[in-house]
Amino acid sequence: MKLTKATLILATALAWQPAQAAFLTNGNFETCDLSGWQTDTDGGPANSDDFAIAESDNGCSAVIYADRSDAFVNTLYQPIDFTTDENAQLVLQYDFSVASAVDDQPPLTADYFTIGFGDGSGLLYNAGGELGSLFGQPDINGLMNYTGDILLDGSFNNQQGWTLEIQLFSNFDFEQASMTINSFSIQATDNQINVPAPATLPLILCAFGLIGRRALQTPAQEASS
Repeated sequence: MKLTKATLILATALAWQPAQAAFLTNGNFETCDLSGWQTDTDGGPANSDDFAIAESDNGCSAVIYADRSDAFVNTLYQPIDFTTDENAQLVLQYDFSVASAVDDQPPLTADYFTIGFGDGSGLLYNAGGELGSLFGQPDINGLMNYTGDILLDGSFNNQQGWTLEIQLFSNFDFEQASMTINSFSIQATDNQINVPAPATLPLILCAFGLIGRRALQTPAQEASS
């Protein structure tokens, strides 16, 4: 009887998972449209020719263009809900690429991009919550892929009024460039209590006294930046 009760409690514990906040909506464009996102051109209504959805065997991506029109800057953005546990660490994960019709362009002539967090003032902020951006303002000279994650400063936790802004700028080259966005997401991690899935079962069994009294210790994982 005791074993049956412990088994039921164990099953309940294994089935329960904490809810993840939806920090971004349609961040991987799984709807194959721009649902959840907003667009603008030079701070006003978007030029529809400068935004598109590309479909492939791997799914859908958003595409922003430069020099398809006379626009100076095209922006894809959406509000972020940073509501989370005050002790959580937030990680921005990204997967995108940029490309240009020509490469080996002289400095300060190529189209370029910038990505950051907006607060409604027109300024952008970096992962540390300071004025700046996440990648600087790199020139687009040929094809370049960007995939990885960035640890966000704890000052973002539970903040409101922020947006993720992805901007593509036209420069003096008069040649077309583009940015293909496969996905952006924000995940919450807890570095104080972090038990990998393989260790969950023995840890719970230990709590019920179904295995030996040896203490189980799991090293804390550090979020990469």
